[in-house]
Amino acid sequence: MEPKTQLRKLNIMYQRELEHILDPYELWKKLMCVIPKTLCPDPTKANVSRINPPKYNTEHFRIIENVSNKTGRSCTNILFEEWGTSGRVLPTLGHLLHLLVNAELYRAADYLSDIIGCQKPNRPQSGPAAYVSTDISDFNKIDNSKDGISLSENNTDMKSEVVYGTKSELIPELNMLLQQSTIDNVTLESTQDSNTSFNNNATQNTTNSSNNNSENELSQLGIPNLSILRHSAEQLTNTSEEMSDNCPNLSIFNKQDSSSPAISLPNLSVFQKKEKSLSSPSLSFNKCPSPLPNLSLNTSLPHFSYPELEDATNDFHDEPFSAEDNEGRLLGKGAFGSVYYALDLLDRPVAVKRLILDDFDSANMTIITKQFCKEVESLGRFKHDNLLTLLGFSCDGPTYCLVYEYISGGSLKDRLRSKENRLIWTDRLYIAFGTAKAAAYLHTVFNVIHRDIKSANILLDPNNKPKLGDFGLIRNINQNTITFTQPIGTSSYMPTEAFRGEISHKWDTYSFGKVLLELLTALPVFDQERSEADLGDYVEEEFDKGAEKCAGKLLDKTAGSWSVNNFSFAEDLFKIALKCLEDKKKRPSMVEVTESLSDLLEKV
Repeated sequence: MEPKTQLRKLNIMYQRELEHILDPYELWKKLMCVIPKTLCPDPTKANVSRINPPKYNTEHFRIIENVSNKTGRSCTNILFEEWGTSGRVLPTLGHLLHLLVNAELYRAADYLSDIIGCQKPNRPQSGPAAYVSTDISDFNKIDNSKDGISLSENNTDMKSEVVYGTKSELIPELNMLLQQSTIDNVTLESTQDSNTSFNNNATQNTTNSSNNNSENELSQLGIPNLSILRHSAEQLTNTSEEMSDNCPNLSIFNKQDSSSPAISLPNLSVFQKKEKSLSSPSLSFNKCPSPLPNLSLNTSLPHFSYPELEDATNDFHDEPFSAEDNEGRLLGKGAFGSVYYALDLLDRPVAVKRLILDDFDSANMTIITKQFCKEVESLGRFKHDNLLTLLGFSCDGPTYCLVYEYISGGSLKDRLRSKENRLIWTDRLYIAFGTAKAAAYLHTVFNVIHRDIKSANILLDPNNKPKLGDFGLIRNINQNTITFTQPIGTSSYMPTEAFRGEISHKWDTYSFGKVLLELLTALPVFDQERSEADLGDYVEEEFDKGAEKCAGKLLDKTAGSWSVNNFSFAEDLFKIALKCLEDKKKRPSMVEVTESLSDLLEKV
């Protein structure tokens, strides 16, 4: 990590530690107050001023707190995610360090300085932010300086003279306790069985005769008499079953009838046997805390055993798959799992998605298990030409697996970036139409939202027919707008209300608008080298200068003319895309978007 590293790329371990520092006492608000609206590349000039007002206000505090309450996320985490992906100049760790110092959040600043290898900032000489020594020698100096301090004897306000002398005058020396130990001699009376009573008189006489003087001395010093807790070593050796008059007789618990079972103490050997059996190398541990084979799923989809999937994917070989290489089977990786090319499961190649469960604890595994059951049961019912088909599942191995149809054309994202086999504009129009139909189908037939529509999740078959996939984030909704527990998705494709914890069909509309702009421009959805890093903001900035001028500057010319009989399809597509990116209330539904695209296709 270095000062120029972008905040959004901060290692998750370091970010968690900063959250632990800034979340208590709402220190994140102090940081938020000093974040300027506009950043410049030089972190030292990132200051709030009259011409560069604060980026956030108290309303933003409320929004972040509401999202935190609904989702359980850290407020600092939400702030870093929002701030780290907004603005023409993205914040770096250097910007963060400078602003932490401005906000006098020195503990966080010191920690960040260590991460990026910078000198720790200078602190003020006095006040709450001043440096506080933790050297033990400093405390000893302070301690020693107090030893000779005494109050004046002429203090008439005190009813009695109170003198604070040295420590040695107030704390009894250890030799006094040793003398007491030598004098004390507690006689232990023998107890032969459970019915033996304590001989109080004999013990009391012995104790009183030997300890009378020492007790008087100790009582004057305010020292408790500890003699009753001491036992002579010889007496403990020779009379192991004898007890003092102040201790209960525990020997009865050691006496057991040979004819009755020993129940006074648990038999720990069973735990030792269990420990040995668990340490046996022949036992394979299941990464999933819940027993996968016990799942009961309401689906007609076939179940594939985990060994079958291992054979079909060459033991989930992590080398990238290619037609020339018979070993590698990896098709792609995502946040929630990896996808592998599989043979001999069916009469055609398939794709197997293996979920990543290694980092989930038992509590989260319960949630993952429920989500897996829900997805298998839901996806098995989806039947649409533009949706990726789920063919089966597996839940008897160390992780969950989903078996999908294999789409050989790759993702739309890769095709748009490829310099070979470019997509012509009519293909792109049909891809947009097919994707819109798939989303509208989910919304109207099953009332679910996809939540992660993006070019990487749109697969193309050999005829460039789109297949919308990766349903790991789908969510059933029973009303137009609900709140959700986890703001999952890809941030560049997420609408602003998603960060407030709201979810609706209009989320998918916004994401589709970004995909439509990718189809038109072949530009990445996020690029910090542009005047506006976000593709939507960048296109809107150019579109304000004129639709025709925007199309001429941003349109991907490698796709063709984008026109028929002097009719520009590009201008209409730009308008549809920008409507999808409006505020939630102004956005069209995916049914309306599908109808608009259908009208355009009639003119091709």
